[in-house]
Amino acid sequence: MNVTSRLESLTKEFGIRIAASLDAIEEWSVTGEHRTRGLGTVSVKGKWAPVEVCEIYDNEDEDRIGRKDSILGVFAEGIEAFSLREFDEATAKFVAVLEVLPDDEPSRHYIRLARKLSS
Repeated sequence: MNVTSRLESLTKEFGIRIAASLDAIEEWSVTGEHRTRGLGTVSVKGKWAPVEVCEIYDNEDEDRIGRKDSILGVFAEGIEAFSLREFDEATAKFVAVLEVLPDDEPSRHYIRLARKLSS
């Protein structure tokens, strides 16, 4: 599976509109040109190193953009805790995101995964 196919499947898995690798965002755009949020790393068949994945969300309505902007730090802390296998801490961060964005599928995804990995 190539990177493009994997990113396309992640849009469904995470319930987002646009996913891109951090490398592609850095290559194609000027820093700050798009609103993005890091979604963590994924393995891609044929790639030695995991790929850092981001959501591009500047195509959403202004209210949702504002709410996503407001939770970027907490979401990033959740991703960091998850990557360190601190699943209780990660879950708490993602639950905090859901208080602001109740339908945030990336947070729900990580909560499900954290529960699965911690049991």
